[in-house]
Amino acid sequence: MAIKNLGKKELEYLIIGATIFGTGGGGDPEEGLKTLLKDLEEGRKISIIDPKDVKDDALTVCAYFAGTIAPPSKEVLERISKLPRIPESPVVAAVRLLEEYVGEKSQAILPAEIGGGNTAEALHVAALLGLPAIDGDLCGRSLPEIVQSTYYVFGIPITPLSVVDPFGNSLIITKIIDDTYVDTIVRPITVAAGGHVGVADHPVKGEVMKKTIVTNTLTKSIELGKAVTEAVKRGEDPIEAIIKFTDGFLLFKGIVKSNEWEDKEGFMYGTSTIEGIDEYSGSTMKIWYKNENLMAWRDGKVVATCPDLICVVDSETGHGITNDKLSKGMKVTVIGIKAPEVWRTEKGLKVLSPKYFGFKEEYIPIEKLQK
Repeated sequence: MAIKNLGKKELEYLIIGATIFGTGGGGDPEEGLKTLLKDLEEGRKISIIDPKDVKDDALTVCAYFAGTIAPPSKEVLERISKLPRIPESPVVAAVRLLEEYVGEKSQAILPAEIGGGNTAEALHVAALLGLPAIDGDLCGRSLPEIVQSTYYVFGIPITPLSVVDPFGNSLIITKIIDDTYVDTIVRPITVAAGGHVGVADHPVKGEVMKKTIVTNTLTKSIELGKAVTEAVKRGEDPIEAIIKFTDGFLLFKGIVKSNEWEDKEGFMYGTSTIEGIDEYSGSTMKIWYKNENLMAWRDGKVVATCPDLICVVDSETGHGITNDKLSKGMKVTVIGIKAPEVWRTEKGLKVLSPKYFGFKEEYIPIEKLQK
């Protein structure tokens, strides 16, 4: 298997790019980068492998944190502070538990999504296990619900799956009547655990994996992060660099007026409001999110919806901003990016469209909305 080792600079680029593709969710990029740099310092190899180079008979496992991106309340912090913690990452523990159940060792770890925290965690888990991470993922972005994966679209069962919380509580789920029920089972566990649990699922062979994931998204994130970083160094506009690299759309420029949210059912639900500046002066944008940004309106008119990406970035640096860090007074730019084609299929839209989240709007591709 052809494997590429990543160095410090590539990891920095990766986290910048992955956070942009994370659309407001995907975990904490600062913690993600900190974890990966510590891996390097401690002598672990952080490596990726092109999906096409994974052997057809090799077992691959998807590994990630599930939970809310909202900060825990004082009551939750007080409750969980009294509990003993396991010495290793709950995600690593979940992988080991799943391997024990299926009776086979995994040969590569698949990121669940592209985001500053969860992509980093997949690389970290792979490094701890001495394995490569697959250069691809199940979303092509970050998404709030476990069922929202390309494996679901292609009919690949999520079970068996393992769940381990930070305190060592663990379980194997052997069967789910329909994968759309997985969040109703796992999310209450994340709430009980104080916000996050480690999950390992979809133990599938390389032959299946390489036909059903969004490929080369880690490399794409590295390249995007590099483009943004180099634009800033040259004194150029990083926003233009993002739009050029992603073939994206400028949706709005403004100052964050408010970011109102609640932690509910294991998700961070919220609406951010941005007051326009420059050519958008006098206009207002509202973005609704469930961990990730999923709906955007300008002056009450829809300008972008899931499954297309709605990315809020710092106007000066071009770095993505997660919704738990978005605050009043920030100068931001909103960029729209076309979703991977798999999400524009009938089955993809079944679990990732405005109507799925309770809105009346039909999905209209962003390129048509922006004409």
